[in-house]
Amino acid sequence: MRRNVFSPTQGKDQADDSTREDTTANGESLVNGEISEKKPTQRASGSFQTSNATMEEDKMISIKTVTSPIRPVEANGIRLRFRMKVIVAVVAFVALIMLFYPSCKTTTYPADRFGQQTAYNSTYPMTAPWFSDRGTHYRIALITDLDHASKNDEKTWKSFFKKGVLVIKGDRVEVIWDESKPTVMTSSLAQGGRSMELSELTVFNGRLYSVDDRTGVVYEIVQTGDKTVAVPWVILGDGNGRSTNKGFKGEWIAVKDNTMYVGGLGKEWTTTTGVVQNTNPQWVKTIGFHGDVAHHDWVENYNAMREAAGCSYPGYMIHESGVWSDIHQRWFFLPRRASQLSYNEADDEHRATNLIISCSADFQDIRVQTIGKLNPIRGFSSFKFIPGTQDQVVVALKTEEDRGAIATFISVFRLDGKFLLTDQRIEGDFKYEGVDFI
Repeated sequence: MRRNVFSPTQGKDQADDSTREDTTANGESLVNGEISEKKPTQRASGSFQTSNATMEEDKMISIKTVTSPIRPVEANGIRLRFRMKVIVAVVAFVALIMLFYPSCKTTTYPADRFGQQTAYNSTYPMTAPWFSDRGTHYRIALITDLDHASKNDEKTWKSFFKKGVLVIKGDRVEVIWDESKPTVMTSSLAQGGRSMELSELTVFNGRLYSVDDRTGVVYEIVQTGDKTVAVPWVILGDGNGRSTNKGFKGEWIAVKDNTMYVGGLGKEWTTTTGVVQNTNPQWVKTIGFHGDVAHHDWVENYNAMREAAGCSYPGYMIHESGVWSDIHQRWFFLPRRASQLSYNEADDEHRATNLIISCSADFQDIRVQTIGKLNPIRGFSSFKFIPGTQDQVVVALKTEEDRGAIATFISVFRLDGKFLLTDQRIEGDFKYEGVDFI
């Protein structure tokens, strides 16, 4: 900041200059270049005296005359010093305003004075892709739902977080996993003795989130130094959010209009033999980037998809993945399982699908097609469109659960049905249920 600088000797120099007195050749007083006329003193006798006393008096009068200009110079100095104090006070006040009101600072995503973010962060993916002769490189991550195996110790539960790189060039795709082992994340929040059964992974508002299908807790996945931590963000209640103390069984997460959508299985909640108990899994939750939650009845939407695929009740369809496409302005779902028969827990493991369903925003236009060959024990658990492909290329996870054996596979295909990467098994006997670009 530019400041006015005032020298404390400035006023003194002016005063010295103003009182400089010289004498002309005629004995006249010369003050600052001007002649000061010396008038003789008139006595009572009416005559003019030119004695030494008179000259001394004249000299005193002259001195009084030349000292009068000092007053305005001193006043100017006082006013200048006062103005300087005012400027300093104003600068200090502005500095305090900038210190206590952060919103005055220019940031990419502004916050209010309490640190609350005021604009949605649309950064995606979180890490910018890089390029080589092999193609475009994207960082990806996976997350596990270990079911009962999520139990870590007496008071905590765990989930694995795995990272790698997806490389795409034309119709050629490869996935390279990090050499380091998956990171273990833990939590002590549980319901009914179960927790951290994380069912999806999604970037939202420039951050990474997952949902626990046991507690209804939505976690933010945060990298702190060498550790990856699951930080609780919001808790979702089951159904309409006001009729039960049970957490919502969230299975998929999508982002639409800067809002997070969390969906469930999409079918009625039934007994192991198919007797309907309630429609709570057919509700969908929306979450704003400030954490505000709303509950929406999607019974008609889910049933419309089921009907389009020929699985109307008593048939069923189970969803574990869903994505909204801004480019297509449509919803996309890869159902995990479906059947024209009623639900039965024993038979359900062999009812996987190879379907892809796309729906208009109002679910009035629904299209169903098949992708690849059907493997009845290998169903979709998560998928995302690969950035930079105009939402034409999908990376998807499939999981197997067959008589206790568990495996996860990753594949890449185009919406026209062509596979760029056929099912490739992921190391470890884990069920990965979430994938996204980080």
